[in-house]
Amino acid sequence: MPFIGVRDDRPVLPLEVADDGFVWCPSCGEKMKVREGEKVARHFYHAPDDSECGGESAAHVEMKHIAAQKLLERYPDAEVTIESSMVDGQRRADIRVLFAEPDSQFGRGIAVEVQRHHRQKSVRAVTEDYLSAGSSVLWLSEVDYDGTHPGYDDVTLTDPVPVWPYAVPQLIEEQSRPGEAGDWSVQVSERELAPFVENGQMGQRTLGAFAESAGTGQADVTAPGWSLERTISLALTPESKTVQDLTAEIFRNLIAEFEQEKDVIQTVEDYRESTESSDRNCYVNEWFAGGPRDPCTIELIVTPAGEPVELSVEKRRTDNALSVSVEEGIVDVFTDLVATVCTELAFVSALEPQNPDGTDIWSHEFAQRGRPVNCTITRTHGEWVELSLHRCKSEYQPVETISVRVLPADIEMLLELCARVRLHVDTGAE
Repeated sequence: MPFIGVRDDRPVLPLEVADDGFVWCPSCGEKMKVREGEKVARHFYHAPDDSECGGESAAHVEMKHIAAQKLLERYPDAEVTIESSMVDGQRRADIRVLFAEPDSQFGRGIAVEVQRHHRQKSVRAVTEDYLSAGSSVLWLSEVDYDGTHPGYDDVTLTDPVPVWPYAVPQLIEEQSRPGEAGDWSVQVSERELAPFVENGQMGQRTLGAFAESAGTGQADVTAPGWSLERTISLALTPESKTVQDLTAEIFRNLIAEFEQEKDVIQTVEDYRESTESSDRNCYVNEWFAGGPRDPCTIELIVTPAGEPVELSVEKRRTDNALSVSVEEGIVDVFTDLVATVCTELAFVSALEPQNPDGTDIWSHEFAQRGRPVNCTITRTHGEWVELSLHRCKSEYQPVETISVRVLPADIEMLLELCARVRLHVDTGAE
């Protein structure tokens, strides 16, 4: 017997409908009327009576109301409603949890689906729709409830399938030339995401709890229709430290991948062989040009023995340069600098500085015989990140400063430059 109908795009109970009124069935969309008897509770029925749709069972209604009450307790500031649309009117969730502001992990809200006997909906297709629309998904089944119908009295809420992994920026360039913006994507597995996920959301039991085919007991999460190893793109809250940390770690992994590329390794070996034969230093650099900036070079000088000596930034057009002496630890500092710059560039269109002058988001001080040099990365109002070296004033020498703009199109070159720096130092150490 159906106990919930839809009228004026909202769920209604049989007690809300007059004897001669009607509602629409949330399951099949057909018209339903209301009736009751001496031994039968007031309920809806399909007109005509020969409809094969049974509507919602009393057990399903009961399960939804218990879950809604528990969700209100967990998310007291959210709007919790039953039978409400989450995907532009195309998907009606059993329960909708809607946040006033998008959450850094769960997006615009949580679509909650209550499954009874695992038969009502395709878990894979429904989950995909909700996540694509920016909403997380929580699947509940009878095993999550205490008691059995009609004695359900509580439910244990598992963690939703979070939408936030889809907030990771696209990172791997697809065949774009230096100086051009590319389409970036990255394949991220559940194992790679897990260390960055708060409260263990990626351990969500329900991804494999509802079988898509009989007898397996698990959903095939590697099938084309659903996979955690899928392309994900920037969608939500890049201000989230969790998302930023994950993105920086992905860039560090990409640097390591460049270190394994045959062309990069061969380039380093050929250059080292040439410099060693002439007993001269290696100048590991990259030339950045094009876009709204002065062309510039970032360079690290490494001895034939693989010892880092000097880091410099030079503007070719103005012949303005600043160099600092460095030691072996520069490799880790430079890797951190590149990962931070690339992370910021991935988010640059979605982030705003905290003040009109920009915001320093990373810094490192090089000790230079009483005149330290500060290296900083600054978030700006433009579509770029500013990298600066600033040497403090001394009694006899003025302040020295050089700032260069780094653009999203520079990401691949920065990653390869960092890989070559690491290879030059590591190869020399061997």
